[in-house]
Order: sequence, then C-alpha cells, then structure tokens
Amino acid sequence: MRVVNLSCNECGAPLVVPKSTNYVTCEFCGTQLHVVREGGAAYTEVQELSERTSQLEQDVARLKANDALERLDAEWQEEMQQYLVRSRRGEANIPTKGGAVFAVVAAGIFFLFWMRFAIRIAGRAPGGASAAMLIIGAMIVLGILGKGVSTFKKAGLYERRRAEYERRRREIVASIRGAE
Repeated sequence: MRVVNLSCNECGAPLVVPKSTNYVTCEFCGTQLHVVREGGAAYTEVQELSERTSQLEQDVARLKANDALERLDAEWQEEMQQYLVRSRRGEANIPTKGGAVFAVVAAGIFFLFWMRFAIRIAGRAPGGASAAMLIIGAMIVLGILGKGVSTFKKAGLYERRRAEYERRRREIVASIRGAE
C-alpha cells in the first residue's frame, strides 16, 4: 500500500496516511484532519465543524440507504418464496406463464388421446368401463388445467412484484450513489 507522510496541523505529530485517504484523525491529539492534495503536494487541514457535520450527514444518509437496500433484499427473498411452485421432487421453481400455457396445452393433447383411447375401449368393453375412462380422463385434465391456471396467475403476480422490487432497488441504489 502506498502511503504519504504528513504532520498534524494541530499538534505537529507525524502521520502516515494511505495515499487514497481523504480524512484522518490524529492519534496523538484526536483532531480530525482533511488530507488536501494539490498538484504533487499533500498536506492536512483541521476539519471545520460544519465540514465534519456535512461529512457525517453524508455518511448517515449512505448508511440508511444501505440498510434500506439490505432490508428490501431480505423482504423480497422472503416474499418470493410464496410465488415459487414446487416440482414433484420438492424443487422450488420460479413460475412462468410459458410453463403454465405448456401445461394447459399438454392437458388438452392428453385429453384428446385419452378420449380416443376411451372410445376404442368403449367398443370392446361393457358400457360402464367407457364412462369410467372418460371420467378419469376428465378428472386428470381438470387437475392439470387447474394447476396451469394457478401457475399462470402466480407467474403474473410474481412478474409484477419483481418489477416493483427492482424499481425500488434502483431508486435506493441511485440514492446511495448520490450520497457518495
């Protein structure tokens, strides 16, 4: 690390300061100093109270914004859990409208094949078997359709809430950058 050798303007004590440091407190007298760089020279000035107050205000604003950002991220992680859909293996996935539409289309195709199968069986089996096959197929399709519609709604809500989270996050990040 590159350092600069300076001295305290209040007591004259030697200070070894990293080259990138803008403010330093004298270890001997406790005076807060501003490191000034002009051309190739560097020196310290006693930091005025108003300048210190201004710096503290900026630091507090930055800390509040960072805290708000961390809180927003934690809240989103918690809220996001309610939108996730679970696979049969228990894996959590973000719902998508495309996945929901695919499920509905697959249910329709399944139903068409099931109907064809049930009608073929109806020609060979006693009367009650074909009705049972149709009812089973309809129940399966209704289950898949219900899940598809539910997932589609969850996906839409997830997209809206995520967009709101991202908008709020951009605002906080902009305020942090503005406070620097």
